Amino acid sequence: MKTFYIEGKNVVSIPSFYIEINRLLMQNETWQLGESLDALNDVLYSGFSAIANHKKILFIWNNSQISRVNLGLQTTRTYLETKLNNTMYNKKLIQKQLDELVQGTGSTYF
Repeated sequence: MKTFYIEGKNVVSIPSFYIEINRLLMQNETWQLGESLDALNDVLYSGFSAIANHKKILFIWNNSQISRVNLGLQTTRTYLETKLNNTMYNKKLIQKQLDELVQGTGSTYF
């Protein structure tokens, strides 16, 4: 099993989350992962990057409480509101996610 250690002190925003993920997973690649949970999902299930040839991987998130706050409600709300202003996204879906977040039933970026 391949183990990766995310350092929560380094994750203070959405961009810094991807800097940390790129540090862990993309160091031997010629490209970097962009700020997209869909792209992260693709990397995790693709079989390339630092997880290549590993059937099982484990992420240990040190100081995760710092990241939980920094990627929490306000950051997620701002992220979703920004996406609503971009015509390329499914606005109905984004609005649903935002409504659920505000009601306390939705997921944060963390």
